[in-house]
Amino acid sequence: MLEDEIFAMVGGLGTPTHSAVIDFLNAEQVPDMFVSSGALAWGEDPEENPYTFSWQPDYEIEGKIIGQYIAENMPDAKVGLFLQDDDFGDDGEAGVRQYIDDQIVESVRYTSGNTDVGPQISALQASGADLVLGFNVPSYTALSQLTAQQLGYDADWYYSNVGSDPALVGSLLERFSEGAVDGGGALDGVMTSEYIPGTDQPDDPWVQLWQEVWDASGEEGELTNYRIYGMSQAYAFVQALMATGPDLTRDGLVETVEEIGADLGGPPLAPFRFSADSHMGISGVRIVELQGNETEELTPVLVTDIGDAPIEEESSGSADDAPPESGIPEEG
Repeated sequence: MLEDEIFAMVGGLGTPTHSAVIDFLNAEQVPDMFVSSGALAWGEDPEENPYTFSWQPDYEIEGKIIGQYIAENMPDAKVGLFLQDDDFGDDGEAGVRQYIDDQIVESVRYTSGNTDVGPQISALQASGADLVLGFNVPSYTALSQLTAQQLGYDADWYYSNVGSDPALVGSLLERFSEGAVDGGGALDGVMTSEYIPGTDQPDDPWVQLWQEVWDASGEEGELTNYRIYGMSQAYAFVQALMATGPDLTRDGLVETVEEIGADLGGPPLAPFRFSADSHMGISGVRIVELQGNETEELTPVLVTDIGDAPIEEESSGSADDAPPESGIPEEG
């Protein structure tokens, strides 16, 4: 970063990895824009990290929304938690427990890098959990599914958005099983959350724009949900730069996002929460069920905030936003 003299960092990836650099970026007063992780640390305390902004929904509100769904629709479920042993898992658990603390019969954690999750899945099975909520990365979705199959553990599953891409998880499952398990349909019937339209919605105007961009400028491979994620972040960042104006400064960019960031347009299904008091990102998700390359909506888009903020149906119309004909963000 120092050698390249970057103006800003955009889309820093991962909870443990970005935790290692957030203090340095803020000490150097480098805008740390739209971190690719839903940990609360990126946005809940702007006084501590004034140059860092989240982007996606944080894991706490994702946990709150799935927790409320279970409380209302699956009140007899015995719930187990499968958690990454860091802020990712902690924040997700905090949200879930606000609504279904009395339904949770077991909570297990894995350490990133340790690929043996047999003890954790065995503990969930022994607890009698018939619904497991996973706040984990894709490789551990595949590992947990493979281990559950090996143990004959037949539970229902919810995986947070981060760990629920069917194509990636399916390919990992095939690789981890050395071809013994067909990864096609690996997540059929699994619940997850979504907050931007993805490849399962080819008629969505944002997905059509991303397809045009990928066809014109992409490299090898097809348009994927991860490429859509990156282009969606870039669209928000371009809007922020345009709103800051031609005389760009680092502090000016930060001030712009605090002032107008909540009104940024784009593909998110719910508004951002950016202000001087909060650098938290997208404010809501909807719960869906995966079936092959399709998703079935189980809830409308629901919005909330961290802490005891209520969960409400999204009413701003963010989900109906469409790109301008040029595909380029408009000023103003």
